[in-house]
Amino acid sequence: YGLHLSGELNENMMRLIYRYPQMPVEGFATSALQPKLRAELVEQVRSQLAGMDKETAVNTLLGFFHTLPYQIDEERHGFEKPYFLEELLYYDKCDCEDRAIAFTYLLWNALGVNCQLIAYPLHESAAVSLPDSPEAGGWDYDGCHWRSADPTYIGAKIGDVMPQYRTTVPKIDKTYREGL
Repeated sequence: YGLHLSGELNENMMRLIYRYPQMPVEGFATSALQPKLRAELVEQVRSQLAGMDKETAVNTLLGFFHTLPYQIDEERHGFEKPYFLEELLYYDKCDCEDRAIAFTYLLWNALGVNCQLIAYPLHESAAVSLPDSPEAGGWDYDGCHWRSADPTYIGAKIGDVMPQYRTTVPKIDKTYREGL
């Protein structure tokens, strides 16, 4: 997808947060462990997607996340371990909530796209609200129309929902939007 992200991680911090206490997914999404690294990542995404219309930029970033190697936490760590965005760069594999946390952070901070971190039973995902977006599919919430943008559903574009969740209303864990 033509994207490349790089940065310098504090490996000591990765060891420190390995057994970080469980908290709602929103807490992992809104905590910034290395603000300088995050700013660098935001600038890299912003510059690499510059000139694209919002829908193309979102779909490109979505495709990038689809290329990340997948493994559930129980297989990898032996317990549920949501990653802070920084950990996504440290570990060589990730699962749905890790992708959704990083994806929504970059959507909002690099592209200025209204987005949501959403939860289905046993699956964390994302949604976007784009201007001039088709009203078909999705849901309305707080004056905006939202459509799925799932960073784990390989090959999916904006609006595509995993078949097992097509009739399920997601729980909203975090909304990134002006005024919130």
